[in-house]
Amino acid sequence: IGQAAFAGCDSLKSVTIGKMVKTISDISCSSLERIDVSPDNSHYSSEDGVLYNNDKTVLIRCPNAKMTVDIPDSVMTIAEYSFYDCTALESVTIPESVTDIGKSAFSHCRSLANVDIPDSVTSIGGAFDDCTSLVRVVIPDSVTKIAGSTFFNCTSLKSVTIPETVTEIGGSAFFGCESLANVTIPDGLIYIYANTFSRCTSLKSITIPGLVKHIGISAFSNCTSLESVTISDSVLVLDYNSFEGCTSLKDLTVPESVVSIGSESFKDCTALTVHGSSGSYAEQYAKENSIPFVSIGGQAVSNVSGDLDGDTQITSADALVILRMSVGAEDIDLTLADVDGDGMITSADALAVLRASVGNDETGKIGKPITA
Repeated sequence: IGQAAFAGCDSLKSVTIGKMVKTISDISCSSLERIDVSPDNSHYSSEDGVLYNNDKTVLIRCPNAKMTVDIPDSVMTIAEYSFYDCTALESVTIPESVTDIGKSAFSHCRSLANVDIPDSVTSIGGAFDDCTSLVRVVIPDSVTKIAGSTFFNCTSLKSVTIPETVTEIGGSAFFGCESLANVTIPDGLIYIYANTFSRCTSLKSITIPGLVKHIGISAFSNCTSLESVTISDSVLVLDYNSFEGCTSLKDLTVPESVVSIGSESFKDCTALTVHGSSGSYAEQYAKENSIPFVSIGGQAVSNVSGDLDGDTQITSADALVILRMSVGAEDIDLTLADVDGDGMITSADALAVLRASVGNDETGKIGKPITA
């Protein structure tokens, strides 16, 4: 039986596989309720209308219109695409005998609300993408890898438990999980791939654990509710667009370990202030991209001429800081304070800033980004 053999048979409710059939490429019809197999077939079998291999160790295909499935405890593998587009499926019981859930096994099962994965499973192969009714998933300690796109666009997913045994979470694994408010990244993870948590619009906080070295492209982009991010000092790279569109993110501490931040990593993070060590790569990046920067344990720093306290405004407080600098009582980036460009920090700079604070900028430079 070849690929798309039953294409367009939208009213077909049952299929019986004869004893001579040796290969089945596809049985997928939107109204299909049962797949039965001749008891004399040596390659396939069926139980409760679901298609298996002959010894029932592999579940091959569930009919699209079936609502509940209890998988027998002889099954070890749920095959790729075996429940694909089973939009009526509301409940499935997975026994402890199952060790592998194949690629896209439950993709587009849009009525499936809860899944309990047994302790016997070691790998989840992108199995639940676009399960838009899925609310809760418990992943057992036996799992070490969550493949890319596993929960892609699971828009109702509110709770997921990721065990400490997981060392790899693939790209786009939780992309578009817009109801997911909390997630704990396991300590054993060493790489966060592209788009892993992109568009998780309810996610409020995240902690990057101590072995992660790389935060991938757009890993947390458009997480519009994200307010708190803790980055461990193991992280070396924040890749392109990693936090783009995180409009609620106000303060982010970037450790000294970070040596590369990709372009537009903080694009449209309009409320953001970066915190880090003075002289660090984070400070350099913030200045180059006109992002307010606060030196940890030190004074505020920005990339705006005359803005000495880092509040993005030109006020009399900035003039006071310059006065203190002129007598050696403050240590701030001289390029911000030397507003008249004479190479010295004097009371004349303070006076120019004071005048600018009331709208009389005689230099034409104060309050504007400094260019190299």
